[in-house]
Amino acid sequence: MTRPTTDESNEPDAVAPASYPGPPSDRTDESDLTGFAESFERAFRRNGLVREHGGDLVEFGFTTDETWTENAPDDGGVAGVEYRYHYTLRDGVIADSPTNVAVYYVDASVAVRAHARGRRDAGTEPDPMEEGVTVACFD
Repeated sequence: MTRPTTDESNEPDAVAPASYPGPPSDRTDESDLTGFAESFERAFRRNGLVREHGGDLVEFGFTTDETWTENAPDDGGVAGVEYRYHYTLRDGVIADSPTNVAVYYVDASVAVRAHARGRRDAGTEPDPMEEGVTVACFD
């Protein structure tokens, strides 16, 4: 399983790591699936920056441009999120990301993530079944 995890920093005003969501309660419900994809991706990106910058990360922001669902096998769901993020470091460095797309396959036991930079309307649609990485295992 590959996903950023980290401990909290003791630095004042440092961004704390985020908790990852559990599986969506209804994998056939569009809002449950897109809510999972958006929440998981926000935590994934935030925790990656906390791991990379530690106590020097003092601000994190995440902007969702679009969410959607796709056809999936009967036992799972597929949802995607197009987003951008920004962050600020203690030394005053401010960074903005390019547009990103993450698509998740999720079923009762696993979540698989595929990611690409670019806009969805420009053809950026990574396939979690083809190029995804397992990011969560559920009970």
